[in-house]
Amino acid sequence: MASMRSPIFWLGPCGETIRMTDREVDSGVSGIQLPLPLLDPPVSISGVPTRLLAPVIEPVPGGTTVWHYTDAAGAIGMMTEGRVRATSVLCLNDEAEFHYGEGLVHDLIEGILGNGQLEPYQEAHLVEVESSLKSVLDRYPLFIFCASEAEDSLGQWRGYSADPGYSLGFSVQDLVVLDRHSPPRTLDPLPHLAPRWGRVLYEKNAQHQLLLRGLSYCAAAASRDDSNGSLATSEPPMPPTNASGAEDVYGGYRPENAAATLMSLLVFCKHPSFADEQEVRLVATSPPDSRAVEFRQSRFGVTPFVSLGVPPPEAEGRVWTAPLCDPYLPDHVMIGPTPHREPAFHGASQLLRRAGLDFDPTHSASPFR
Repeated sequence: MASMRSPIFWLGPCGETIRMTDREVDSGVSGIQLPLPLLDPPVSISGVPTRLLAPVIEPVPGGTTVWHYTDAAGAIGMMTEGRVRATSVLCLNDEAEFHYGEGLVHDLIEGILGNGQLEPYQEAHLVEVESSLKSVLDRYPLFIFCASEAEDSLGQWRGYSADPGYSLGFSVQDLVVLDRHSPPRTLDPLPHLAPRWGRVLYEKNAQHQLLLRGLSYCAAAASRDDSNGSLATSEPPMPPTNASGAEDVYGGYRPENAAATLMSLLVFCKHPSFADEQEVRLVATSPPDSRAVEFRQSRFGVTPFVSLGVPPPEAEGRVWTAPLCDPYLPDHVMIGPTPHREPAFHGASQLLRRAGLDFDPTHSASPFR
């Protein structure tokens, strides 16, 4: 049966809905739905007040228990340090994962260009955004802590742990990046900089919708050089303030800023063959002048990571980085399939007591193989 060809619609430069193109997409797609809250009051782009639909990921509700699969060394580290480690997006277990997301963006931009629906400077902006995707990680590095909504998954015992492995159950909450060398830093207003939890998308239609929202957002916020109508290459002027007195941070959105925002969406897209993992991710970053980035050894060699913990009570409001974090410890610990059940239980129990946790580990129901 031939694939359906359906019209795709997206948000235009002044907030209007425009037809993107007729191209081959997943069957059943009749248009890109944008049921997202409008920014109110509207932002100003090139002097024109514009309502933009900010792209968002599917959040994981606070209090949800998510499970991090690891080996004994990982369990000991997290339990004794009271923090979790988010690893550089370029040093994840599957190197092809990043390229999968890049391919999605490339195909979508290719379908957008040359259809006559965008201004030339917006098309040029998207081309530059795509070319900046990987290099922008030097300035806006992304770090990921991976977990799952599946408590006892044989596939993940095999893929991400050893004998015995451990599944640590953490309660989802706001966390802060640990930077021992700097005072607390308030959250940057740009949306891609906040440490945040989100569900991974595996279905291509959902991935396309998310990334098209991001691309439409980037195109609508592209800056134009007033003198010749070309893409602006100089630093944009100081952003104006909106009616509420807050700075309008979206006017004059440079390609590297747009690429960073798009990258923060792309990392929540994973190949459909991994759908059984039911993965959720905590994604964080670190500013260029921060010393929050630490390093460890892995099969990739030197591997950058950041540590995250619970914001201290004295923090005023939500902070981005802090020199000290309250402990972030699991509420549940499960021991993976192993023929050594009794000694594994004894060791894990002692570790829990040392961490000040008053509960016993449980055993996986999966049979050992």
